[in-house]
Amino acid sequence: MSDGATTGEAGPIFREISTAAPERRYRYSSLKRLTYAAVGLLGVKLLAAALQLPALGQRWSLIAQAASLSRAERSSMLGALRQSDAIVGVLASLFMVGVVASYVISAFWIYRAACNVRALGARGLQSSPGWAVGWYFVPVMCLFKPFTAMEEIWQASMAPAKWRLQRPPNLLRWWWASWLIVGFVGYIVLIIARSATNDIPGLIMSTQAQMIDYAIDCAATAIFLVVLLKIYRAQARTHASESQISEIFA
Repeated sequence: MSDGATTGEAGPIFREISTAAPERRYRYSSLKRLTYAAVGLLGVKLLAAALQLPALGQRWSLIAQAASLSRAERSSMLGALRQSDAIVGVLASLFMVGVVASYVISAFWIYRAACNVRALGARGLQSSPGWAVGWYFVPVMCLFKPFTAMEEIWQASMAPAKWRLQRPPNLLRWWWASWLIVGFVGYIVLIIARSATNDIPGLIMSTQAQMIDYAIDCAATAIFLVVLLKIYRAQARTHASESQISEIFA
């Protein structure tokens, strides 16, 4: 009897052993505090942007009025223009504080949300918690990878065990589109501000561009707030349900 006959039908003696490392275990931690902190800081940013719109509108109106006056008559408006510029400057500073603080706390929020979905049972996600935040800082990849990571967080928050079957809502697409538009418009505004002259048409153009930028930022911030709250509530609901089941079978 040949060697082939003794091993062919019985199958190979040595089988390939899977060497894939098991997924890291994560511990669930409530998003409540991070969510409240993010909502508060994003609220400051949103409020500053909303207040900036009428402030810039007033400056635009004053500059347009000055265009119809003689040089001698414009000197009487200098006080009002300086006051308007001071208000715009204070609100711009408040807005920047809100931007920096809200971005930092949102990064912690995204990382924790990504950890939580794994603690709740989601497996096979493509972006790790670290990369769910890290993709925002990688050139080119920052245009689409943060969105796919947030999609996974959303899907896994709604149904951890069957997250692939969940269909991401249009809300996430609106959020990401608004985020990209804010970045693009902000870049255009920066170019306009640097190239604008100190004449009246240049000042009006710069003011109008800033108003558009703040208006889009208000919309983007409001959408992101809704995304945060929905994911937070979904994770809290799933965790509460699992805790009740564990108590029943304890």
